[in-house]
Amino acid sequence: LLASGSDDSEIRLWELHRYRAKTGLAGRIRPDPIDGPAAGVTTVATQHDGSSVLALAFSPNGLLLASGDKTGTVTLRQAESLEPLASFQAHSVETRSLVFGPESRILYSGGGGGPSSIRIWDVAHNELLARLLQDETTWSLGLTPDGKTLVSGREDSTVHLWNVSEPSHPALIHSLYGYRMSLTTLAWSPCGRWLATGDVHGDILVWDVSNEQPMQRYEMKCEDGPVYAVAFSPDGNLLASTSGAAAQHSVRVWDPGSGTRQAAVSLDMVQLSVAFAHGGRTLLSSGRDGTVHFWAIGSLDLQPMPQQIHVEPGLFYSTCNRAGTLMVTHGGGKPVEVWGIVATTSEPPTLLHTLPGHRATWCAAIDADANLLAYAGPAHAIALWNLAAPGKADLLHTLKGHTNQITSVAFSPDGSQLVSCSFDRSVRLWDVETGRHLALLGNHPQFALGVVFSPDGSRVASIGKEGLLCIWNTHTGEQEHVLKAPLPYEGMNITGVTGISEAQRVALKVLGAMEK
Repeated sequence: LLASGSDDSEIRLWELHRYRAKTGLAGRIRPDPIDGPAAGVTTVATQHDGSSVLALAFSPNGLLLASGDKTGTVTLRQAESLEPLASFQAHSVETRSLVFGPESRILYSGGGGGPSSIRIWDVAHNELLARLLQDETTWSLGLTPDGKTLVSGREDSTVHLWNVSEPSHPALIHSLYGYRMSLTTLAWSPCGRWLATGDVHGDILVWDVSNEQPMQRYEMKCEDGPVYAVAFSPDGNLLASTSGAAAQHSVRVWDPGSGTRQAAVSLDMVQLSVAFAHGGRTLLSSGRDGTVHFWAIGSLDLQPMPQQIHVEPGLFYSTCNRAGTLMVTHGGGKPVEVWGIVATTSEPPTLLHTLPGHRATWCAAIDADANLLAYAGPAHAIALWNLAAPGKADLLHTLKGHTNQITSVAFSPDGSQLVSCSFDRSVRLWDVETGRHLALLGNHPQFALGVVFSPDGSRVASIGKEGLLCIWNTHTGEQEHVLKAPLPYEGMNITGVTGISEAQRVALKVLGAMEK
């Protein structure tokens, strides 16, 4: 039997003995197409909630089929009838990979939505045995034939080897680090000269985009892990960042003109967002602990302030308007909430609005005048709200055009336009007053992950998973520049080099080395 699952929420079993393989061109094996009335589908099961099936695994004894879906649920089924036997919430967001132990009693699941993206289950008793600490989504799992070593692949191209000879007491054996160029965040300075980006390797690059040919000026290194967020202060004299991995995370403040660090604080929980308030005197950060932290910016460190906001832990984000007078919090299954930040640094924020609708909001933005709010949820649409009336929030438009998860939204400086990007790779421009789609600025080769307007509104910058920083002209819709950080071995000449294998030579060239 072959089991298949898809976005249509169906699990299908196929009888493979009906099919033969025949030789195609160049000696490749080309299977006969499986379609039509004699397709050989023996059994079909449908997810009760209509969620996409992302992972399937047969138990070695052939009695069980485990399925994982987009909601993070794992369902155990009788292998031949697909009758459900048990189900449990394995991960808070999605279950991406499943593998059984050799005795069919232990199930390993990999997914996302929390710091423990690998979990070990005793399926005989429906019991969670252990959690393996990982910040990034786990996309794939494999098990050695003896069942003693688990291999996991993370979203950041890292491979971990785990000793699972005692499933209830797993231990990390070794980590193998791949290389990817993915940019994670960006910010444009108020003066318009500097454009800052952060990446998965902990590097912050500051680009000078004031000339016809932009150039990289400074590189700041966050040693503790990937950069999650960057933000400029209102006067542009400071650049804040959040970064980290595992149990080590930091909020830092830099001088963008020199690339030197000004202040920092360490935390044990990832901080996914950072913003300035109180005219740049206060820094806000928020993350998976469900807390918005307020920090007083000192000469060497960041001092915690008393006015914190606490909600339930989860993927939690916050953002402010340019003046730092209004804040929106969202994500982690929580409603979108709008807070007023009072002028004095001693009083806590005031909850102004709790907006109906999405509880899985990935991104949000407030315009400069704090009159407009845009956020995007799981329905591939953007909700645009009017916050101008005291104590009242009105839905203005629902903007539709993207075909996958929207990852970032940003208002133009005058609030007349909105830019958005998505996992569908596109960067789109919208008219705020009418809700009309103005232009498709372009597409990234891979997922588009972030967008921002220039201070004069004439340009938009976007970043993608492939590591490109693109600058678009909002008047003509044309792409002005495509910037990319240098690869780790950029320009290294390996012509005639001996003592390295062919695989090493290929890897060096992929990472920027040249051979004449």
